[in-house]
Amino acid sequence: VVYSTTNIYDLDCNNGWDGKHQTTGEDLPMGMYVYEIYFQDFEGWKHQDLGNIFIIR
Repeated sequence: VVYSTTNIYDLDCNNGWDGKHQTTGEDLPMGMYVYEIYFQDFEGWKHQDLGNIFIIR
C-alpha cells in the first residue's frame, strides 16, 4: 500500500495523492499502479472501484 485514507476531505483535488509513498515520502517510480477503492455513499450504499493509474514523470 502506497497511499490510503479514511478522511473524505483527502479526496479533494487539492488534497489528493501526490505520487509519493505515504510512509517514506519518496517519489514512486514511473509505471502502472493498481488502485482499489471501497466507500459508502451518503445514502448508505457500499461501492467498490478497481482500476489503474499511471505515473509519468
